[in-house]
Amino acid sequence: LTLFSNFYDSYLSEYPSPERIADVLDRLHREVHDGKRPELPARQAIIEAGEPVDLVPLYEGYRAAKRQVVNDITARVEGRMREMLERMYREHTKPIVTVGAE
Repeated sequence: LTLFSNFYDSYLSEYPSPERIADVLDRLHREVHDGKRPELPARQAIIEAGEPVDLVPLYEGYRAAKRQVVNDITARVEGRMREMLERMYREHTKPIVTVGAE
């Protein structure tokens, strides 16, 4: 299974989002059907922009320690994006599979 070699072990279990489930199913479908993509229905997208980050107050620190300031702001933006994505995931998705339900 060539296309599955790009997945790491916990790809689906660490964050079983509809997108990741669809990605796994798409790759499996292409493996089984000689690389042909399945025809899927149109999808809807929800787009949100987060709060802007004011970089002006960081300029002096950046001049003194560029790498540290870039690492700090990258971590801050990454954290904000993760929070926003997790919130959007909770608000806009319905459970596909209920684990442990009988």
